[in-house]
Amino acid sequence: MRPEDCREALATLGPPWNPQEITALEGGWSYWTFRADDHIVRFPRTANDALLLEREFALLPIIRDRIGVPAPRYTVRGEWRGRPFGAYPHLPGRLVSAADLAVPAAKLPAALGNALRALHETPLAALTHVDTSPDGWWQRKRAFLDECRARAFPLLPAHVQAVAAREIEHAEQRFRDGAVQPALAHNDLGLVHVLTDGHKLTGIIDWSDAEVTDPVIDFVGIVGAGGSQAVAAVLGGYGMPPGEAFWERLWFLAWVAPLHDILYGLDTGDDDVLHAGIAGVETRMRSSGRLL
Repeated sequence: MRPEDCREALATLGPPWNPQEITALEGGWSYWTFRADDHIVRFPRTANDALLLEREFALLPIIRDRIGVPAPRYTVRGEWRGRPFGAYPHLPGRLVSAADLAVPAAKLPAALGNALRALHETPLAALTHVDTSPDGWWQRKRAFLDECRARAFPLLPAHVQAVAAREIEHAEQRFRDGAVQPALAHNDLGLVHVLTDGHKLTGIIDWSDAEVTDPVIDFVGIVGAGGSQAVAAVLGGYGMPPGEAFWERLWFLAWVAPLHDILYGLDTGDDDVLHAGIAGVETRMRSSGRLL
């Protein structure tokens, strides 16, 4: 999608919106994203991404009222070529870095911990457009892991496959034992989705993947960027970790995350992403002590 296409879509709105400048931004795998004057405009790439954007529209009013950190406020919604799109006023700030989260009891990690705690305590009865059934999240995770067994695992070294199989058995046992209490989570909280002005958090963005799942998932991007020290600093603001076996669950979800890259690389023919995913699984297993 080109800036000219974005301008065409915005012109369909009433009254017609004709920004002075439109710049393409990095939008990840799921969106074409543009800066149009002082707004961020997002267009879903696929039909499934369109459904997730609609879910984001529905969830953000609930989320914004809880977390104490600015989140996108879509002031423009429209349809372009049969799919929804939306725009929100640009949130100021730079990306949070691992160094910002490295100091225990500092303001930024404490603020992020407070925001995550408030998010995870969202009453499930208040949610719409998401599956809040007690085991729905695990059914989705198990379906993903089954796909990984069939398509991604054969590409991993044999010693990595053996550890992966054992780890999945342990995760299934934790689910059966009720060690995980699902909660509303951002579910894609890389540091590229957290903004700061250097003193306070100025925004948490990209909520399309938000769903009811294991809340520990929101610490995966933190441990990947800043290691255990950054997680500990954020927990300083969060309070008690969510549920039993926090670190085991965290490192399990951390090494599982690159499996998404493997599947994406296979689906799109992107060998760079594919090989990064394969290497990422082993690297994170070693970081957590799963592999020596």
